[in-house]
Amino acid sequence: MTTASSAPPLVFEDVALDGAKPATVSLTVPPHRAVAIVGEAATGLDQLAPIVLGLRRASRGRVLVFGEEIGSMRRRAALAFRRRVGYVPEGDGLLQNLSLEDNIALPLRFAGNLSPRELTGRLRVVQAAFRLVNVGGLRPADADDEQRRRAAFARALVFDPSLVILAQPFDGIGTRAAQELLDL
Repeated sequence: MTTASSAPPLVFEDVALDGAKPATVSLTVPPHRAVAIVGEAATGLDQLAPIVLGLRRASRGRVLVFGEEIGSMRRRAALAFRRRVGYVPEGDGLLQNLSLEDNIALPLRFAGNLSPRELTGRLRVVQAAFRLVNVGGLRPADADDEQRRRAAFARALVFDPSLVILAQPFDGIGTRAAQELLDL
């Protein structure tokens, strides 16, 4: 029997994707591995991340994250569980009415268990690691593609998640910046 602590980080069991060209995904992602799932746009591959995060249910099959089916969890449990999964959506997913710094801080503020001092300290460390200290006050519309991408990665990694889901992570940025982000 596989326990949640020894379970693979991500398992797709006959997950049906609804698209113009429907597809089914069965895949086990082993620990400490990077796996790319690629295919035609019309297959519905863009549905995988929301299914993994429990934001959408698969019409068939199931997804296990560290042995847990997040899609069947109660809302509060799913929110807490999602801290173990970082997500960088296609585009950047940043809220336009917030600065880059406030976008990065958003998950920390929702965590609710950090003191203001701890939150500020964590935010400073993450901004430094992602080279965003001097641009943190910019709104996404005033930042360039690379700065927005760095902020999206920083927000996704602010909790030091055990699993990271990336959807089109390097659109609009150069190879050097993409390599830096992968290294982080």
